[in-house]
Amino acid sequence: AHHQWTTKNEGFFKSTASDVIHSQEQDKTRIQMVTAFDDDFAGSGAKRLEEVNALGHHLIENGYERSAEVKEKMDALAAVWKTLAGTSAARKEALLAEAERQAINDAARHAYAKEVTSLDRWLKDVIEDSKDTNFGNTLEAVTAYEGTIKSSRQETETEYEKRKSVADSAAAKLTELNVTDLRYTVLTIESIEQRKKQLDTLLDAREHAYNDELSRQQAMEEKRLQFAKMAQEFIDFLNAKKKEIVAVTGEPEEKIESVTTIYNNGSQGEELLAALK
Repeated sequence: AHHQWTTKNEGFFKSTASDVIHSQEQDKTRIQMVTAFDDDFAGSGAKRLEEVNALGHHLIENGYERSAEVKEKMDALAAVWKTLAGTSAARKEALLAEAERQAINDAARHAYAKEVTSLDRWLKDVIEDSKDTNFGNTLEAVTAYEGTIKSSRQETETEYEKRKSVADSAAAKLTELNVTDLRYTVLTIESIEQRKKQLDTLLDAREHAYNDELSRQQAMEEKRLQFAKMAQEFIDFLNAKKKEIVAVTGEPEEKIESVTTIYNNGSQGEELLAALK
């Protein structure tokens, strides 16, 4: 029975010696199995070996005819016992080291996922904010907004570079640890950079929309000034004609003739008024 026990555990250690550990859970399971062996090894296993040795010594001391064979088997069991003890200790040490490595890898995965998720969410928020194309309703308001357009883009670039640097460092740590399974996120540095290109395209379009609106407001202002000038010219014309008419003197027939001449069928006034329409 003891021989079967040692043979079974030798088989366990041989079959798991080349295991490649992929996760903390897998490593934890292996450690539990080795710990269970150690408990059995120090408990019932040691007791069985003690019983086998006691029986063997009894046979030898009593002159059993196959004592040499018994001694050989006892020595073989002792050798296997010693080997199992060493194998178990080495295996457990390796598994504990692997557990530490897996913990470091997992912490790096979590750190990377945290940074790229935060950066991606920030980019989405900035993209949404950048869809606003309300720059004001007057030339003064739109002109004043130029500073906001320039400063906000510079602030966005500065903040992106800061956040991207942290994400790049987290990604570099994964590369250093040879970790390719991100596990906690589907986001990659490449997908983040694509999101940034989307933002850049939107910011370019926003600046173009701002320039269009500024040009439109400037053109409207020019037309407003031109209209105001022409309106004033019309008012001045009317006031001048009014003064001329008021200054007319003479007999009624003479006044009518003078006013008719001044009025001139309203042709000049109609030209000025038509220009305002």
